[in-house]
Amino acid sequence: MDRNPISDLEAVAAMPGLEQLAAVIARHVQPGRGSAADPVSMVIFLAGRWAFGSANTFDSAVRSTDLWETLRGSAARVGRVLPVRPPTFSQLSHLRRAATAGFGSNLSLEFTKVAVELAKSVGLLNPDDVKNWDHPSASTVIYGDGSVFRPLSSVTMDDEGVVQGSRAKLNPRIGPHFKGKKGDEHLSGIPIAAVGCHGRRRWQRVLLAFDYYADRNEIGSSMKLFKRVIELAGGGVSHVVYDRLMAGIHVRELLKQGVIPVVAMTEAGLGESHVKLPYELQRTGYRSAGVQVRGKMSDKEAKKVAPKERLSVHHWAIVDHPTPNGRCSHDLSALDGAVVTTPPGVDPTLDSLYVRCIDLTWRELADGQHPIGTLLVPCQHPFTVEIDFAADRKGRKSKNGSPSPLADWIRPIPEITPYSSSIEGLRSDVESVFSSLKALLPRSRAGSLNPDDFLLDAIGAGLHCNAVAWDVHVSLHTRCAQHEAKLDRRGLRRKSVTT
Repeated sequence: MDRNPISDLEAVAAMPGLEQLAAVIARHVQPGRGSAADPVSMVIFLAGRWAFGSANTFDSAVRSTDLWETLRGSAARVGRVLPVRPPTFSQLSHLRRAATAGFGSNLSLEFTKVAVELAKSVGLLNPDDVKNWDHPSASTVIYGDGSVFRPLSSVTMDDEGVVQGSRAKLNPRIGPHFKGKKGDEHLSGIPIAAVGCHGRRRWQRVLLAFDYYADRNEIGSSMKLFKRVIELAGGGVSHVVYDRLMAGIHVRELLKQGVIPVVAMTEAGLGESHVKLPYELQRTGYRSAGVQVRGKMSDKEAKKVAPKERLSVHHWAIVDHPTPNGRCSHDLSALDGAVVTTPPGVDPTLDSLYVRCIDLTWRELADGQHPIGTLLVPCQHPFTVEIDFAADRKGRKSKNGSPSPLADWIRPIPEITPYSSSIEGLRSDVESVFSSLKALLPRSRAGSLNPDDFLLDAIGAGLHCNAVAWDVHVSLHTRCAQHEAKLDRRGLRRKSVTT
């Protein structure tokens, strides 16, 4: 039995945490201005628009059918009392206009608090599962990304105040338009960052945090969300997965919070020291040579989809050790995030010996936690060296004068390790989330004209998703979830892709 909008909303009406979110609404809506709308009902309305594909469709369903009575009955089974009258889209619009400053950001913060607790209840973010630093449990890995949603209205206004794209002479429907990610002048729309996790069981996805970033700084917004989730999880996060936009300074910051980022290295520049990667070894998943891409792409987009050809190379250290034949010396270099060894004065190649990290422990220092790795250097007489992955590079300063991180060169889990690709693959779930949300939106456009309002919509999408996880893996509240559990017990479930 597949999930359906009615069962999903029955789960939303009964899921834990609605009162916490409703309390934020009550704080930000002044008495007499939108207070006629029941706050808990409005939280359910935010999720209902995603179950039905649009706010107007859900509004029609609760007013013209017995759906609201069904949801009231579902809520009553957990001791929650919903009002007789259903929420309406008009009430939501009035509430958004009446809310005081900071409403969206405070609701987003409260949503994360609720979502983290719910994630723990469904078997995710459990500190007891944080064991293996190099091949973690999927349940303790969080991922993030940013995406730009097409604006509800394509009408714009140029720098001279002339309306573009509308025949309306009075009050054209102009929505705010922002360039997409920082440094990208090509994309335009409403940028949203999201963080989530997935335990790799059916319906075990939980969305943990959302943010709207008008400053085009996607990584800055994502880092804020990562920090929020890590702190609230209380040791339940072991790894963070992100794309190449995460630079060494951000990797270092996360390492000092006690988690390990898994981030692919960027390609070396044309003028930088590098090793050329043969075509047959270039990673799949990016655009191969000769494939045509429709439309114009920005330079940043083209770089993102092209295969990585040049692996960065940096000399890191010279080490020696005693042997029965005297002291033996090795050059250690960083090659695409991994440490390799060569004889003194020999440049690294793809055939250079990989220096494997065989152990990692955390050391509490004044500026946070530091992961100390034990590296096994291959030799006729193997020996070990230590590396602080959160250390600064000696003698190097960034453009703003702060120390440059060693994480720009060396990562705890580089792409060469056998577990890297499987961990990185977890990030595809957040791309699936954005793809699914855009597909649910009418005409694949944001459902609200105002970006702050669309942040509320995104929170509603998170509630809808998380309610399903709670229903299937915790409460078995709906008949749909009970039937699914029966199929699992009898081994009768049809083979399907993990959702």
